[in-house]
Amino acid sequence: MKKKIFLSLLTLSFALSFTSCNEDDLQLDSPNDLNDNTFWKTDQDFEIAVKGVYDGFKSLGFYGGSSNARDMIIVGDLLSDNLVFNPGGRRTNYLSSYFAYNSNSTPTDVYQYGYVIISNANMILSKIDNLPAGATKDKFAAEAKALRAIAHFEIAKAYAQIPTQAAGSANSVGIPFINTYDPKGTVTRDATINEVYTKIINDLESVLPSLPTANYQSAASNSNAYYRLNQTSLRGILAKIYLYVGNYPKVIEHATPVVNAVVPTNKDSLDEFWKTETNQGALIVFPFFRTNDLQLGTNYSQGTSPSNYRFEYSVDKALYDLYNPTTEPERLSTSIITTPTIYDTAPQHAVAKYMVSRTGYNAGVNDGRYLRVEDVILTLAEAQYLSGNQAGALVTLNKLRDARYTSYAGGETGDALFEAIITERRKELAFEGDRFYTIKRLMGVSGIPAKYAQGLQRAGNGHRADGSGTVSPTQSLPKSSHLWQFPIPQAIINIDKISQTEGY
Repeated sequence: MKKKIFLSLLTLSFALSFTSCNEDDLQLDSPNDLNDNTFWKTDQDFEIAVKGVYDGFKSLGFYGGSSNARDMIIVGDLLSDNLVFNPGGRRTNYLSSYFAYNSNSTPTDVYQYGYVIISNANMILSKIDNLPAGATKDKFAAEAKALRAIAHFEIAKAYAQIPTQAAGSANSVGIPFINTYDPKGTVTRDATINEVYTKIINDLESVLPSLPTANYQSAASNSNAYYRLNQTSLRGILAKIYLYVGNYPKVIEHATPVVNAVVPTNKDSLDEFWKTETNQGALIVFPFFRTNDLQLGTNYSQGTSPSNYRFEYSVDKALYDLYNPTTEPERLSTSIITTPTIYDTAPQHAVAKYMVSRTGYNAGVNDGRYLRVEDVILTLAEAQYLSGNQAGALVTLNKLRDARYTSYAGGETGDALFEAIITERRKELAFEGDRFYTIKRLMGVSGIPAKYAQGLQRAGNGHRADGSGTVSPTQSLPKSSHLWQFPIPQAIINIDKISQTEGY
């Protein structure tokens, strides 16, 4: 069935999100500034346009810093077992934290703003033949296609089933995959989710040779090695997407060169990393350069220092207890801070990531870290395990553990090894939006401990550090629930007449 796709956003999208990576770069303020007579003529025009697509990831739902707990760095945590709603906050996204969302109260804005990014990328591709053939043209086209694919992936994993989620997930309904710029056109949601992922992967694989190489070991922290896509970072995202479709040989093919080329952030540099004073270990970064730029940390808490934080969400005691303060103090202190609060009578665990800034910047102004090599290490270890190479999985896992611990037991095999991989994923990527989707994609994976097939089970803790306090009214999400897939906002349904996510 044919449907129109949220035309009001797509028509205005390009110029409204059209800012670049540096504050001195050209910014266009009106859709009227973009026309065939004044733009789309030179390499510089396309350079500005491509930067505008990157900037789209600093929109609501992605790295928008809206202080409404709806960005990608928190949604995957507040929907999982990592965070507990804190009654001392402003109740931001409270309904979502216990799965009371619906088409009029959605968990995030990734759907609408993801398609804005896609539309912007498609506009560039519709004009790309204005440039002469050559490496520059190919690079601009490659970046646009890759960013379009990443936006489709973020929408797909949230609003549809993940191919490994259950036995029939691969053939379940997908999302609109839009690869042309036509605000008045029609799109379909008839493709299966497996077909959507195939299109995403094909886009990424096809542009890989046209992207530049990058030497992360010699790159300055503010260089394009981090801020613009390259072959290494694209292989990292390909490995992640192949993990979502269960193609473990392809995960290994793409993740291995990334893990071999990029060193994870050393434990002694974690404090600098989460203050945006270094990008060591980062692969894809969406930068915030201005001293008063968007404050990503406001997704978690309000305030300028731990002494005056007003928590939106507390860290679950069960997650805090996974960290060893003796052997990994640096990772613990840069992930979680335990602090008294003026809004409660007892200490609470607060999220530390994204809360403290570089010298000279407002509190909470930090770059958005979309992909880190630590994620790719864990992706590779999991794929090796699921391919039957437990020895290789252990070696890969230890690359991360060597960078985090002063000492650890190690040597795991069988289920214990898989548990170690997933536990390290939970700890390392806490408060980066990963946990909900990890639980979601593992529910249909065979050859792993049975508990992963059951869905989400929270620990029953309250918002205080000792586990007391306000407990979420919903402690579990069974694997059969439709709530694993988010509802499309009703405002978009009303315009597009597109099918709503099943169950809403």
